[in-house]
Amino acid sequence: MATRRAQPDIVPDENTAKAPKATKAKVEKAPREVDADGNPVKRSRTVRGDRNHLARSIDTVLRSQEGPITVSEIVAAITYADESHPSSGAVAAALKRWSEQGYITINPKPLAFKSFQSKAKGATLDAFLEKSREDRLAARRAAKAA
Repeated sequence: MATRRAQPDIVPDENTAKAPKATKAKVEKAPREVDADGNPVKRSRTVRGDRNHLARSIDTVLRSQEGPITVSEIVAAITYADESHPSSGAVAAALKRWSEQGYITINPKPLAFKSFQSKAKGATLDAFLEKSREDRLAARRAAKAA
């Protein structure tokens, strides 16, 4: 812990005077794109497909593979029309969420898909998601009634 000490009285002279602050140059913004009517063009996210398109793609890859498959292998197996791939974070989040919900079993380190749980082997992803929605709704109704 620093102690407080009295500072010597320093009288500024021409040798110790502060230099004037430099002024910042103003940065010009790039002109906004406008459409034919002169309205600014809005940029939005790239649309890859319908709702849950990534989940369906991941499920397709998992069902086509035998044995453990890592996140990077899943990402490499999914290619969009513009030759890009989904983010590994999005794939990892889906695997963790499905593991918590009881759809699959995973290997925690390195994160990899192990197998489908017995109740999900014969079912589809859409059926599992619908069942989990119904379970959550029933739980909310029960909590509200209590």
